Amino acid sequence: MKRLIRDSLFLLLTCLLFLFSCETKKPDPLLQLFKNPPPETKPWVYWYWIDENITAGGLTKDLEAMARVGIGEALIGHISPGT
Repeated sequence: MKRLIRDSLFLLLTCLLFLFSCETKKPDPLLQLFKNPPPETKPWVYWYWIDENITAGGLTKDLEAMARVGIGEALIGHISPGT
């Protein structure tokens, strides 16, 4: 009888341990924000346009390259050193 109680208790504890070890963890919200930052936290850059060396194609390529590497904003400074 004692052995049956001991074996039943062992089986019960083993099942409980198994059930608690299978619990799924909730994702850490801070880790999720780090992996997928919101748009307002993306970096920005100073983007200087020198003289009148500006073309629509060049602007498009620059903006696409900035977006590709994760830059969210550009502060444009139009500079004409000769004038």
